[in-house]
Amino acid sequence: MSKAAFADIRMEAYKSFFDHAWAKYILDLVDATKLDQPVFDLCAAWRGAANTHLLPWLLATQVQSAIEMRVDTSEPFGKKWVSLVRDRLVSAMGDSLRHMQRKRLQEALDKLFYEIDAVPSRDAASPDGEEMWRELFQNSEFRFAILGSQRMCYASVYYAYEDFLARCVGLARRESHYRMPRRAQFEKHFQDALGEPLCSLCWTDTKVNQARLARHALVHNGGRVTHELKSEGHPFEVCDGEIQVMASNTSDLFHVLKDRATTLTKACIRHPNIT
Repeated sequence: MSKAAFADIRMEAYKSFFDHAWAKYILDLVDATKLDQPVFDLCAAWRGAANTHLLPWLLATQVQSAIEMRVDTSEPFGKKWVSLVRDRLVSAMGDSLRHMQRKRLQEALDKLFYEIDAVPSRDAASPDGEEMWRELFQNSEFRFAILGSQRMCYASVYYAYEDFLARCVGLARRESHYRMPRRAQFEKHFQDALGEPLCSLCWTDTKVNQARLARHALVHNGGRVTHELKSEGHPFEVCDGEIQVMASNTSDLFHVLKDRATTLTKACIRHPNIT
């Protein structure tokens, strides 16, 4: 049996999506408040997911850099061979050559050495990053590794967000050990504690709900599209009934949730039970 594994072939799609400037801003915003730890944990979880997302790109670029460094610093075999001949051949000839012959041979070898030495070391083709990346994608194990890592990254980005929402609602309700209840009950708790507009933006919003249902499909249904997710609509490619989480899905989700987390944080630091 075989299983299709689709992944975004664009190398740049795997660069880190983490927004360091945003993280500094949001952490400064909540410094010395009750939101300090929840926001720090959110940033740490998202940075971990972003760095996992980065690994394929990092692998290709690090291998390319290592090869380029080797090309830059290592002497080509031809140059080494001529250098060895230049230094040892004349003396190895012993008394077989007269003085002038030895001198002319040494001069000829010196000239040959300097001619070769003048040839830039990088005449040998430097590795092409994009070509190396395309070759990696010919390996089915590499594609499956990307498929698996993107599923984990996408789910991790959503997990961290949901945990952050629950902690904000718990703080607003003055329940330090608050845990996420069923969806309908959490919606009521959210609305009662922080208002319907925030709940609508951060919890019942279509994009957030799509992510929640995608997470359920990945965790509870083997990645197969559920009826609920299909009814809600979603941005995923689907192959043989399974969600194919692409690099762009993960980075897009981060930016969607980051904006909502920022809005929620600003509202929470003004809440009387949190300040």
